Amino acid sequence: MTAIESARTALVIADVELRHALQRATSEHVNALAPDLPPIVWTRRTAHDLAPYLVGQVPLSFHDGAQAPAVAQQWAERLGLAEVGCSHEGGREWAGDALLYTGGKQCNVRVWCVADEAAWDAAEAARDAAEGR
Repeated sequence: MTAIESARTALVIADVELRHALQRATSEHVNALAPDLPPIVWTRRTAHDLAPYLVGQVPLSFHDGAQAPAVAQQWAERLGLAEVGCSHEGGREWAGDALLYTGGKQCNVRVWCVADEAAWDAAEAARDAAEGR
C-alpha cells in the first residue's frame, strides 16, 4: 500500500472512546487550575447554539460518598457558584458564570454530586420502572 492509498483509508472514530479521552483531558486541565482541591470529573458540553459550558461531577467512586457534597461545595465556593435545585432526587448542584474563555467570553459552570445515595437510587429505580426497564 502506498502512502497515498494509506491516506485515503477511512478513519473510524469510536465515539465513546473519543468522549472519554476528551473528558480525561478536560478533567486533567481544570483540576490542574486548583491543585489544592480534590480532583473531580470535568466535561465540556454544548447545547444547541449556546456557548459551551463545563460540568464538574464528584463521582462516588472518587471519594467516600459522604464526602461528595463537601468536595462539590469546595469547588463551588472556589468558582463562586450558587446552589441551585438539582433536577434529580438525592443530588445537589451549584451553577454560575464562573470562568472566562480567552477573549473575555464567560463560561457557565455546573458542579454536582449525589448527596443522598438512597434517595438517588430510589429515584433511578422509579424512573426505570416507569420506562419499563
